[in-house]
Amino acid sequence: MSRVTRFLRQGALWLILLLASRDTYAADVNGNSTLNTAPPPWNTTYARVYVFQVSALPSPPAPNKLYSGLPAWQFTKGPGYLMLLKYKSSPVGPYNELAYIPGKYKAGKCSTPLFSVQRIWVDSEASVQGGRSNWGLPKELAKFNWRRFVNGTEVVSVRAAADQSLLLHGVFDPVTSGIPPETLAWVLKQELSTVPSMQWPLDKPATPTTKPLSFQLTYNPKALGFAGIPYANAARKILRLRVNFEAFTGNKTLNFAALPAGQPVGLALGGGTTGYFPTAETLACY
Repeated sequence: MSRVTRFLRQGALWLILLLASRDTYAADVNGNSTLNTAPPPWNTTYARVYVFQVSALPSPPAPNKLYSGLPAWQFTKGPGYLMLLKYKSSPVGPYNELAYIPGKYKAGKCSTPLFSVQRIWVDSEASVQGGRSNWGLPKELAKFNWRRFVNGTEVVSVRAAADQSLLLHGVFDPVTSGIPPETLAWVLKQELSTVPSMQWPLDKPATPTTKPLSFQLTYNPKALGFAGIPYANAARKILRLRVNFEAFTGNKTLNFAALPAGQPVGLALGGGTTGYFPTAETLACY
């Protein structure tokens, strides 16, 4: 066998191996090659978490397009939450996320309302695939621009990867006084240390017998401010917040506002915050 023939055969073998691996890896919007998915559970750490409590919608948002053909749940209204997260580590690496929870829903025969993420964007294809296949989270790709200045002001812009439309642009300034600590403590203890949730599965085509998935997200209580850290130090005043409401609610006239009115704030949780995403189970009461 000549050297040329041997070289061509080796080249063909490498090409076959490369093509076979294309389904395993994909490039995210930042151009990084990452694994498409990772099985649950996921342990995560965060460099930054913004949590904004938002007003209840007068009517339910339009169902996410990824849930097309599936029954609608009973919307029990809010308040809802807008969350902006910078993941420092996860089973699929670091990434950014913007998620909207309109409020709680009741599904089928279930009497207990549960949270449900209706819109969620990330800048990692691996997170998209993992979120959809593991928990039915309707993740889509977006481009995040996150800047922090020496005075503590943070500026964040998020654009949909598909059409570059602006989803959110926010300017946030540290709050040093005037925010009742008990308000922030209530949000942390009552709503965000555990998040009982349900989603429609997205790992296979829907059928008439498809049942929702249920799972309970948990966050590290000490990292959320239960270790004597002044709650007001975690607050951020919203200097400017521009939101593409139609992208979140599916309706141009269906808007939400940050609470409390007059002095909107968000919780800006720093590094050390951790999260746990367990294996999802079929919603038994459905």
